[in-house]
Amino acid sequence: MAVSLANHPTATSTDLDGGGSTDYMLSFSIPFADLVSLAVGLVPGFNKSSFINYAALTGT
Repeated sequence: MAVSLANHPTATSTDLDGGGSTDYMLSFSIPFADLVSLAVGLVPGFNKSSFINYAALTGT
């Protein structure tokens, strides 16, 4: 989705990085069940009592 003043009302420009063109937003999600399935296959001993950490990132 292109950055606009409608979807990013605090922006003063649609070229947030100064690159000379309108910037775009990217959003995605991964079902938690898929992450659990991946962990079960990759991490020995992973089960419903295992702790997991995750990171949420943003950048321009």
